[in-house]
Amino acid sequence: MLWIGFLCCTLKTYTYDNVLDKPFDSENPFALKLDINRMTSLVKRCSPAQIENLRAVFRAVYRPANIGAFLTCDRNSLEQLLNNLEVLLKDESLDIIQKLQIKWFIANINDILKKL
Repeated sequence: MLWIGFLCCTLKTYTYDNVLDKPFDSENPFALKLDINRMTSLVKRCSPAQIENLRAVFRAVYRPANIGAFLTCDRNSLEQLLNNLEVLLKDESLDIIQKLQIKWFIANINDILKKL
């Protein structure tokens, strides 16, 4: 599955299956470890289902209500990802379902940023 390979290549240690077992905090951030530009270019090649799975990883990592207490170091990376996804959304080569998933991903990241 491309999205697992994408996460493995980007993070080297995380997959969807083990991301929930990792403790994330200010000393062990999540988005800060991402190569945001590479991730954005790979999202373009993902199917809508793969983008949905990627969104699920982000929602799982940033689910706790008090993430602002321990994941503020991810803010800049998340803002960069948000900007990149907004640019990607304008790409005419994406189909309508991919664009819908990206819109939802943007909404997810906006929600995360509000909690930081």
